[in-house]
This record gives sequence, C-alpha cells and structure tokens, in this order.
Amino acid sequence: MADFNAEAIVEELQARFVPHYEQLRKDLLSLQKSMDEITETAYSPDRLVAATVGAQGQLKKLTLDPRIYRTTDANALAATITKTIQDAIDAITAKMMELAEPMLPAGARLDVNAGLELDSFLEQLPAANGSTA
Repeated sequence: MADFNAEAIVEELQARFVPHYEQLRKDLLSLQKSMDEITETAYSPDRLVAATVGAQGQLKKLTLDPRIYRTTDANALAATITKTIQDAIDAITAKMMELAEPMLPAGARLDVNAGLELDSFLEQLPAANGSTA
C-alpha cells in the first residue's frame, strides 16, 4: 500500500490550480472594469428621443429633439421616452451578458430573458459516485 502524503497532494493541487485561479481573478477584474465603463444609447423610431443608460440601467442622459414639441400629446411623449429608455436598458443588458459569457464554463450560457442557464453544463459533470448523470 502506498504512503499517503497529504503535503505532496496539497502542493500538487496548488501548483495545478493557483495559476488558473490567478488568471480567472485577473479576467474577472477586467470584466468588472469593462462593465462599469459601458453605456448604451437607444433612439426612438423617429429619432427625436435618445436615452443613454449606464451598466446598472441607470439613465445617464436623455436628449429630446426640439421638434418633439410639435405635438401636444403628453401621453404619447411619455410612452416614447419610457420605451426608448427600456430599449437602452435591454441593449446594455445584452451587451453585459455578451461580455460575461466567455467567463462561463463550457456548456453554460446566458440569456437576456432567462438569465444563467447551467443545465447542459451540469449534465457534463460526473455525479458524486463517479458516474455521469
């Protein structure tokens, strides 16, 4: 029976996984910086309203073309502004997911509407008893 050397096992695990951890940490910090800096601008169909949002979906800038005041329908204007802001939020959400997707394990994916989907990734992992699911 071979001797059990816990110290050697720990050293082997450190040698194998610490460099991967360090790279992952570096990549995640870079991703976070990228996400903190991005903005997205959406325009109304008539291009009279422009809305710029930040990474958290917060409104950074709202631009109204002076021609928008030619109509006096306040409800239509409010609806246009609201939809344009939502379009910008949807666009930045998709952009952030696109940035994050390379950081996911193979088989996992992000969906703007559904969030994180791990089923296909988890199916690839061996079960605790060593067999696959």
